[in-house]
Amino acid sequence: MIQLHLRQILTHVGALTLGKPEVLVARAGQVFDADGRLVDDAARGFLRDLLSALADWIERVSPALRLYT
Repeated sequence: MIQLHLRQILTHVGALTLGKPEVLVARAGQVFDADGRLVDDAARGFLRDLLSALADWIERVSPALRLYT
């Protein structure tokens, strides 16, 4: 899986990555409409959970990020 390999590379070079949750969107032709809008409620929920986890993760690692600036 390409995402796993990318995460391994980023971890190796010291990048901070969000491990969980992961979102994989299958059937992209059915999940997005012709204009590229996300129309599937389940996929919206997964992405909402991911963005919420990302916001929480950013708050937790913010002190660590200050070390790099």
